[in-house]
Amino acid sequence: MFCHKQALEKIEVFYNNNAIHLTRVTYSGEVMANIVVSSVPRGRTVGQEINNLLNIERRREQAYQHDFSIEVLRSVFGPAIQLQIKDVAPAGNKAPFPLVRPIFRPAKPPIESMSIYRLFVRLPDRYETAIFQMAPDNANSKTEAEMERRLIQMADDIVSSLNKCSKQL
Repeated sequence: MFCHKQALEKIEVFYNNNAIHLTRVTYSGEVMANIVVSSVPRGRTVGQEINNLLNIERRREQAYQHDFSIEVLRSVFGPAIQLQIKDVAPAGNKAPFPLVRPIFRPAKPPIESMSIYRLFVRLPDRYETAIFQMAPDNANSKTEAEMERRLIQMADDIVSSLNKCSKQL
């Protein structure tokens, strides 16, 4: 899979008066791995925050009216939301991916890009891992399936790594 030795670039940026931290690592093949960490409002439980995130993502799914899937999984951190969205642009006008997720309209068939997300909570923080890849010009259904498999594995590996690191704290 991907490792730090294969990274082309790493950036770390704070947003919203240092309330949101984004780490992005880019790799060849137009792949980027993102980890966003922000604070959960005081007094909110893990379950409440997961339900809040789930409601937000369901509203986005309805607004996008596009290839957008939501699934609730069990992870080492407890409940986690998995998203898979096709044809997301790698940046918006006002903020970077994944803080915003603009859609290519129209997107080239069968796929312009793919992004896989894991959202979970470990109080006092919420985490979002977002793995993104642009599709090659000659993409087909086989390419799409390979991208999906690779990006899901990468998202799972990052969540596993976050778990290992947080146990050492």
